[in-house]
Amino acid sequence: PGQPVRFSLKPSGGPLVEESVQRFRWMRRAQQLLMAAPKKRTAFIIGFDWAMLATLRPKWVKPGGILRNPNAPVEFHDWIPPERFRKMKTEGTRFLVVGDAARFTRMKYGYDPFEEGARAWNPKMRFYR
Repeated sequence: PGQPVRFSLKPSGGPLVEESVQRFRWMRRAQQLLMAAPKKRTAFIIGFDWAMLATLRPKWVKPGGILRNPNAPVEFHDWIPPERFRKMKTEGTRFLVVGDAARFTRMKYGYDPFEEGARAWNPKMRFYR
């Protein structure tokens, strides 16, 4: 009688592990964004994260590709054209930029949201102010 063959796959590095770690980070960031509940009107410029958030909250998707939290004054935009950004700003909206969305906004629309008054999003921000 022979010994049974055992096969155990436990990768500790390489592309499979790196991709899994990156996906976990994206999912955690998406969950943190969806839990944001500021008291002031806030628009997140989230770039490529928009698709993940829309998948997680399909009922929040509104015309024009905006995700709007029905329980807080918060919207999630993939990108915001400069004229819309400025209009929203005059209406009192504050803007938070997630990840590389500012760089891609510059490439797509030719303006820098940070130069227009947006701030970089940090998951440790406090939203009670």
